[in-house]
Amino acid sequence: MRGLISLVRESLRFDRDDFRWMLGNISYFFGRSRHLPPQGRYNAAKKIHHLGVILCFLALAVSGLVMWYGKGRIGFDLFQVTVIIHNLAVWVLAVLTIGHIYFVLLYGALGGMLTGYVSERYVRFEHRKWWEELQAGKEK
Repeated sequence: MRGLISLVRESLRFDRDDFRWMLGNISYFFGRSRHLPPQGRYNAAKKIHHLGVILCFLALAVSGLVMWYGKGRIGFDLFQVTVIIHNLAVWVLAVLTIGHIYFVLLYGALGGMLTGYVSERYVRFEHRKWWEELQAGKEK
């Protein structure tokens, strides 16, 4: 549970480098990230991805419960709105999943996802701020 809370907290924290990263991220879509500002454990795109997944799962859960328990109890129009919200959340999740797979393959992160470990070189390159925090922790 602590890990989930940490993930949500970190995904909600944006700094100046995150906003600068988002402005220059078009090249990130094509595998070029050297010129982008340094990032922490999660880059700005991952933070947005996490927020999208969290919001979509909440929308799915709430709309699903309303459809499940509300069928026959709520008006037809409200039920239809709930179905639309539910379907939109599924489609957005599908797009986020496809995007996630694309970036995992583009940046060679599959090994890290499967094992939970990434190389120091990868962390230094893609997550410079996080690497610096880890190094500061080692020194203490």
